[in-house]
Amino acid sequence: MKNKSSICYWILSAVLAGGCAALPMTARTEKARGFAFQKGLTAETVTAGDFTLNVFMRAAEPGKEAVFYIEGDGLAWLSRGRISPDPTPVDFVALKLAVRDPSPNVIYLGRPCQYDSLENDALCSSKEYWTGKRFAPEVVRALDEAVSIYKERFRFRAVHLTGFSGGGALAVLVAAGRDDVASIKTVVGNLDHEAVNRLHGVSPLAGSLNAIDVAPQVRDIPQIHYTGLKDKVVPPVIAEGFKDAAGDDRCILIVNMENAGHTEGWEDKWQALLSWVPRCKT
Repeated sequence: MKNKSSICYWILSAVLAGGCAALPMTARTEKARGFAFQKGLTAETVTAGDFTLNVFMRAAEPGKEAVFYIEGDGLAWLSRGRISPDPTPVDFVALKLAVRDPSPNVIYLGRPCQYDSLENDALCSSKEYWTGKRFAPEVVRALDEAVSIYKERFRFRAVHLTGFSGGGALAVLVAAGRDDVASIKTVVGNLDHEAVNRLHGVSPLAGSLNAIDVAPQVRDIPQIHYTGLKDKVVPPVIAEGFKDAAGDDRCILIVNMENAGHTEGWEDKWQALLSWVPRCKT
């Protein structure tokens, strides 16, 4: 029998995602697009690796640095044991953070199979890419290629990677393969999915890379990992474990937010949190 915390985790995840009452995928997609347009971002799709990614962006100053935001896992599960038919977010937290970023160049990357890309990509006929393979090498390659496409198109001289929840894991995994990443920020990042799943007593993500395994590779990149002290999904201990795994933590800062949970408490605080600039200690 699974333990009580495991059951609570899945109930919590379903509630946070909107569960069975979630809007249809097309409505969720249009909601995100309408929100992005209202906030001054343009929308497009980009073919990167094996996937088509939905992108919302503002590139006002080509030739300068850019901030890339990577969305979370979205609506991966409807309930324990019931996989969602598509992972389009109900609450697009990374997009909400992106529109509050005053940087001139902001690029939001939806995850593979989110939004209407579900209908366009053959690989999305399998639900693996929002369950066990959500951090698979081909997912990392797609996001990495998307970053490169926009960097070349707008001649960005450096990139900053920001990821929410599972997007935080992917920000780290993408950074591990690049030499142009000026900083990493994660918000309640799933930086060790094996530890998170052990904590909740659920099966490991077979087929996924784990961000904690590349902690030593990215430890020299200035980075901030924001955690919520009320987060019951990815608790602060996960970021602490990532920091320990890095070995040298002079470039790693963990900021624990007292009144923040997994999805709540971030949007309104984000502009203030942007004043925290990732730096390495001398």
